[in-house]
Amino acid sequence: MKKILLLAFVGIFLLFIGTSRAYTIKDNSIFINDSNAYISAEPHTLHSSGYVTFIVQPKDYTGDVNVIWGFNTSITKPTSAELYHPHNVSWNTSSSIFVPNVNGFWETAKSCDYGNEYNTYKREVNYTLSGNNTTTTEQKVFCFDSWSQTGNNYTVYWHTEHTKQVNWVDVSQHINSIEHDFDGKNKWYYATNLPVVAGHTYILRSYIKVPVSLEGSSGKYDFAIYPSSYGTNIGQAISNGHFYYLDPWWNGSWSSRYQITINNTDSITHTNEIILLDITGTDCETDTNSTRIVYKNTTEVDFEWYNADKKKLYFINNDSVSASSSDTNFALYCNNSGASDGSTSLFLVADDFEDGTTGSWARSTTTDVSMSAEASCAKSGNYGLFCYSHNVNDGCYRDFTQQTGTIYATFDLKTNDTAHTINQQIMLGEGWINDGSLNDIQIMFPDNDDNIKYYDGSTHTVYSGYSDQTWYNNYIKLSVPSDNFDWNFYEGSTSRYSATSLGTRGTVAHVDEFDLFEGNSFPHYLYFCIDNFFISTTPIDTYDTSATAELGSKETPPKTISGTVKDASGNAISGARVYILYQNNNSLLANLTTNATGGFEYSTSLTGNFSICAYNPTNVSQGGSCKPFVEVT
Repeated sequence: MKKILLLAFVGIFLLFIGTSRAYTIKDNSIFINDSNAYISAEPHTLHSSGYVTFIVQPKDYTGDVNVIWGFNTSITKPTSAELYHPHNVSWNTSSSIFVPNVNGFWETAKSCDYGNEYNTYKREVNYTLSGNNTTTTEQKVFCFDSWSQTGNNYTVYWHTEHTKQVNWVDVSQHINSIEHDFDGKNKWYYATNLPVVAGHTYILRSYIKVPVSLEGSSGKYDFAIYPSSYGTNIGQAISNGHFYYLDPWWNGSWSSRYQITINNTDSITHTNEIILLDITGTDCETDTNSTRIVYKNTTEVDFEWYNADKKKLYFINNDSVSASSSDTNFALYCNNSGASDGSTSLFLVADDFEDGTTGSWARSTTTDVSMSAEASCAKSGNYGLFCYSHNVNDGCYRDFTQQTGTIYATFDLKTNDTAHTINQQIMLGEGWINDGSLNDIQIMFPDNDDNIKYYDGSTHTVYSGYSDQTWYNNYIKLSVPSDNFDWNFYEGSTSRYSATSLGTRGTVAHVDEFDLFEGNSFPHYLYFCIDNFFISTTPIDTYDTSATAELGSKETPPKTISGTVKDASGNAISGARVYILYQNNNSLLANLTTNATGGFEYSTSLTGNFSICAYNPTNVSQGGSCKPFVEVT
């Protein structure tokens, strides 16, 4: 029967922690391809001894790595390791010839009969050969580097240059082995100090010895790479989280995972973007307590529920996502019955007005000031906030919890009127409308001559091309207490203004109010539309063309089948044979041997029914039959 070797394919990579991407099996290869690395192996199953070719492309790591193979048997092992490195190899060989009875020689331009054109000397030689009572005279061209002479007899010496292309560099001399229990493997073979550069592709092949046997058996093995700085201490690499699995899982207590793909279709790079994720139709929709957002399969990311029905959530993508590109560093996890609600408060204010109400906004007066959620004020979605005022220093305001430290605000703003003279103003700080303080950021957007300005005791014009009915995306950063702020705004994807350390109106001691108000005497008006309004203590931004977030199909973690083989008296059996059969297609998944304490372990990403049995090959009374054993988890 054939011995079958199955590839488990673990990858260990430094400093980019393994992302939880499912592997792909295509034809005779198995691979993973994500933002951190591409790793593949072919063939994924060995039926006899032979070469397995591994392709590795690190995408964000440069340095020395060790490659390592793990086995659950000491018999099956790699006997060679070669790195694909096409290059020319050059070497020289030495030759000589005896030339007797030289009659004379001279320089010549003729081609060499002996030696090579690149040798040091070229001479045409007349010499006499004798033997069997006969003599003959010959004349040949000798190319050579040196000679020796005895009378009229010469010996000439020359070198010949050789070059050939060599595709594989043998690194087998670096292969050593260590004992370490991990992932059901206890014997690890490794080659050390192989340099890799981010973005380069490396091909490695190894000859795996699978012994010939009359009995059916299988062996699962791991292929891995880890930083050379760990030496042979793979346990430390594992405990430090520097593992890169083919199909890893952030936390085994969470049984459902969905890949998040963030698509930036804009013409500019997005950074610190607020992402709205719809979880409708996922397991997380009915298990909101265990919902988590995880970055690069290692770090929980704060998120905030969009509203009370918990069908959508916000999180912040701190990655820089280039124009017309995607980010796959985030994943959605859920299905952990013991988990508590993991949401947090990302924002001091998060208003998109999609419930059709004005929410927590208020008016300074009911006289000549109106406020409503309007479709005409929607930058995205169905609604935005419309604020009208025809009273000096009156308008609409949004209070929030008082803050010091660094405050970030982002919002879309436009004028929803063309028939009146506008003098609209924004204030962010201690609050003018509700609190009567002039210690604020004060911005005219626009003033009565359609210029955008800010005021810090004097007026500064920053943009003169303001257009009514045009959306402007604003970003403000204010460190409190402070008397300066950073501000930029875009029209579409075009930056209209960007500056740092602009002056405030007075020293802002705290922040707890955002105002929209009419800032001059009659006949000026306020016709503000505002949408996608967020304030946070975390860096945030929104964009004219927002990135979209898509969820991949549901993934489940690899399952571990483990147990202990015991005899009728309850004693553990070391060296017992364990068979694991996948009942869905009646295929043998594993033929394992128990360890010193009778234990075994096997990991699989398959779902369905398995049958497991064992026998003790040393117990003849069992007749080699396969019997259920006492304990299995």
